[in-house]
Amino acid sequence: MPTPPKPGSMYGWPWREKLKAIVPEGLPDECWRADPKRCSIDPDGYAHFQAADTGEHLVHRAAVLADGREIPEGWEVDHLADICQYRDCANPAHLEAVPKLENLRRAYEHQELPPSFPCGHDRASNAFPHS
Repeated sequence: MPTPPKPGSMYGWPWREKLKAIVPEGLPDECWRADPKRCSIDPDGYAHFQAADTGEHLVHRAAVLADGREIPEGWEVDHLADICQYRDCANPAHLEAVPKLENLRRAYEHQELPPSFPCGHDRASNAFPHS
């Protein structure tokens, strides 16, 4: 006989209800961060959840679907870098479905690089240190 869910657990909840419990809705311009007590956060900062009635496991992707938008096959959901800095944010206003190459281009464009390479080469001036 299967073990019954613990009182207060979200076991068996439909994905939309589970998503609402994981992500407290805030003001339209705020980041709606996933509650790490109600989901798992991977080493890259993305929030994950499980629900029997969906194959989607990334919270930010589920937020786009819950907003009534589609994610075409092979596309990714981008956190708009000019608005949102958190990978666990699920505010649909901060998210956009884009082709994978566009998501990679945007990530490259907004990455913050250290001021110098590990060898000491200064990125800004493109000058090598003198020995």
